[in-house]
Amino acid sequence: MRTLRKSNWRRRGALGALVGLLGAGAARAGTETFDGLELSNAWVAAGSFTGVENVVWTYANAAGSPTVHADDPAIVLQGGGAASNKGWLLSGPLTGGCGQVSATFKQVLSSTADCVVVVNGSVIANYRSSGVSGAVETVSYPAFDPETRLPFTNDFALMVSNRLAASGRVALDDLAWEPFRLFVRLDRTGTHAVYAGHEFNAAAEVFDVGQPTTGGWRVEPAFAGACSDTNSTALTLVPAEADVGQTFAVTYAAMDAEGGGHVHEAGFQLEVQAAPDPRILDFETISFGYDTNSGVTTNLNGMNWNFFNVRAGNAADDRKIGATSARFRHSSAALPGVLESQGMFAGIGTISLHYAYYGASNRTVMFALQVRADGDEDWTTVPGGTFDVNGHDDLVASTFSADVNQIGQFYVRLITTGNAGEIANVDDVCIRPYGDSLPRIVWNGSTNAPVGWETVVDFALSNAAGIVRNWERALTPSNAHAAFEITADDQLRLRFAPGETNEWGTYVVDVAARIGDEVVGATSVTLRVVSPPAFALAPVATNVVVTNPVDVGVADVVLHAGGTNWTTAWFAAPPFANPCSVSNKSRFRIGTGTTADDVGLHVLTAVLTDLGTGVAATNAVALTVADAGGGTNAAPGILFFATTNLTVSGQAGQVYRPFGLTNLAGVADESNWVWQGEPITNLDGADVNVAVPAAPDPRLFFYGVKVRAAP
Repeated sequence: MRTLRKSNWRRRGALGALVGLLGAGAARAGTETFDGLELSNAWVAAGSFTGVENVVWTYANAAGSPTVHADDPAIVLQGGGAASNKGWLLSGPLTGGCGQVSATFKQVLSSTADCVVVVNGSVIANYRSSGVSGAVETVSYPAFDPETRLPFTNDFALMVSNRLAASGRVALDDLAWEPFRLFVRLDRTGTHAVYAGHEFNAAAEVFDVGQPTTGGWRVEPAFAGACSDTNSTALTLVPAEADVGQTFAVTYAAMDAEGGGHVHEAGFQLEVQAAPDPRILDFETISFGYDTNSGVTTNLNGMNWNFFNVRAGNAADDRKIGATSARFRHSSAALPGVLESQGMFAGIGTISLHYAYYGASNRTVMFALQVRADGDEDWTTVPGGTFDVNGHDDLVASTFSADVNQIGQFYVRLITTGNAGEIANVDDVCIRPYGDSLPRIVWNGSTNAPVGWETVVDFALSNAAGIVRNWERALTPSNAHAAFEITADDQLRLRFAPGETNEWGTYVVDVAARIGDEVVGATSVTLRVVSPPAFALAPVATNVVVTNPVDVGVADVVLHAGGTNWTTAWFAAPPFANPCSVSNKSRFRIGTGTTADDVGLHVLTAVLTDLGTGVAATNAVALTVADAGGGTNAAPGILFFATTNLTVSGQAGQVYRPFGLTNLAGVADESNWVWQGEPITNLDGADVNVAVPAAPDPRLFFYGVKVRAAP
């Protein structure tokens, strides 16, 4: 049995800071008894008070009666009705971390109380009363973030909220909190299935404040299988046949080594199932040639398989492990090479195999690994289930694996998908049961590394939680702006931030992972250093009056290596009421104009993608739409006229130009004007005084105002 070696995973930097804090006396328990709360039976919408621990508490929709215990102050939180009317209580900053919260609740009326207890914004517990009016209960809850399963080790805020929709009134007293001292987090939760004879690994992470701790695992009821050192934080279990059909409680408990009384434990359930027979296809017993009629069906290690256009690979040019491999021929799309199970597998984990091209010359033969569930008609290619033998002449060293990880009944087949007339060898196919998965490297990130940006590529060894691994890595050619780092969860990360255009080019990242002396995964990723796109946005106007169009152009575009092809995606938040009439790589326009529904601020974002590299850049412009009260061409109302001025009622964003006519019957366009004044812009929507000259003699003279949108 393999024994795992793993550190205690304590984050020394953070813990060191915590030790200093606690050493200064900041870590202590606290209890709020509400003795300083001066509330009556009248509801108070909002308020605050200083509690017995000198903590400032704020509250909403609260009263001081009825109390939990007679003649003992308490706080009552409102319930029922709208959520905004329900009560809550919130502490000021508390120090020393939080390990546990307790309180005494009383259901005030007939409606069931339904509260949440919150630490630093995370709901740690939901208290629901018994439904009996006047019932009193004291409850206690461990404090940790339910999403990350991490403890609260530093300053925190404590809240009790009665805001759940169905909650009735609740009285609260003796609200207490314990400081953080000790916490255990496991990499397993819930219930896990494992087959007899197969390893199951778990690891514990212990958080403390620097004090000596001890800990260990326990498995209940009695476990018949093999078990690694239970005093280590890493645990390996190998169930025996006698364990089949049982569910075990697996728990790790940590405690103060010097008898401080602090204990914390975490656990999960382990369900042991009977393991299916392993399926190993080594092809050593086959001896037939190609068959493209109905194929050849033969039994391998207890399972019937059909070989269609697949023959025994036992010639000198066949690549194999042992004396024989399987030789696949892809004659055409209608006549592929197919290896198909005639029976079903009960649960599948990882499927792995060895492959190489046939003969002395390189060939391209593409494969797909597929499964079909019981009752289905169609085959499905498993995730990551395609590969190509091109460039692979060493069958022993060339391995392929894909994780199926499904419980149920499945048929399995391996089928060629190209190229016509080519042949390849496959050997030692292994179909592992569910729960048995091979470690392998997966990567995530961009293959473009723009100059001036930081590109991150992450490499993870999957199916290897808690297993110590060594990473081998290289970047070719090397670059001073690239660096590898090991992450907190023992994975590998590449940070690449090229700084100059003379770094343009192709770079290859080669990564391998070893467990002990064995290489369990390897991959290669090609990166390209390019210049990111740059551009500006050129709006016709950033202040748009209702009915005027929105018109924004793309300007000053600079692409990698002088490229000229790009696309632009446009996003308006909030969107405009009218659809855009133009939305292409160079322009965004709403030709039908804005509406009263658009009044306010809009942010128009452009995402420009360089089609030569696939790298995208983002720019945005703020557009303000103002209400013009009928449009920027609407005639303003003339509120007052004197011999030397007009008072005009208009809207913000309009420009007024006064003019004079001697013939009212004529057309009032500019060709008939005998006088015009300077344009005046209405900036704030207030009434505007427009100066006009005294009317000449004879007094057959008329004044008007032309209105237009601000440029």
